[in-house]
Amino acid sequence: MLQQIAEVQGRHMNRAVECLLHNATFTDLPVYSVLKCRGSALPADQAKDFNLSKNFVLRGERPGCNESRVAILQQPAEQGQIVKAIYAGVTPVLITGDRGKGFATTRSGLTTLVTADSGPFEVLYDFGDVLNSNEERYAVVRFGSAGGGADIVLFEITGFAYGQECEACNATVIMEGCNTNAGDSIEVSDEAGCFFDVPEEILEGQRGFAVRMKDPSGYEGCKWVVMSMCCTED
Repeated sequence: MLQQIAEVQGRHMNRAVECLLHNATFTDLPVYSVLKCRGSALPADQAKDFNLSKNFVLRGERPGCNESRVAILQQPAEQGQIVKAIYAGVTPVLITGDRGKGFATTRSGLTTLVTADSGPFEVLYDFGDVLNSNEERYAVVRFGSAGGGADIVLFEITGFAYGQECEACNATVIMEGCNTNAGDSIEVSDEAGCFFDVPEEILEGQRGFAVRMKDPSGYEGCKWVVMSMCCTED
């Protein structure tokens, strides 16, 4: 199971951003638990005991409903222990709720995510065995996907995605929305069929905007779809 999780996580190029998290829940927690992040976790004297700067250690508490400022443990954490956690990018997580939903959020007091129709996490892969299962299980999620909102990026094309003229191009992310976590590079799709109908050498270096949208076939989950581009030169 853990090997499968690592393979799914590795297929996504988003850079995971780590922090150090102090387990302040008064409970021992398993790896991939979810905690709400607060500011500096420790007073200066305790930080000194851990040989850490207090500015680099966040305090981890039980989440409330629909929290967006959370981190996911990358190690088991005994109460009071400081461990590595991820607060941006792609990571495994413990999750409950109906399988088959594309997003996840937090619920008050729970240290797992719960699947939802919208939320601050996109579910990339759910390892549950059956639909409508509330059993605790593993999933792989991406931070920063609101579901009901729009993830948006300003991109610059680097070439055709598959080495030939098609409906998808590789692109570098120049800027992204405040709640978007797209990573350094993405694949953008011309679903309208009116942006990529020029030679590759003209497309390279062109910039535009893309948003994440659901693939109607359901095969790819969500993908980056071009909404507008700068005019190309003849």
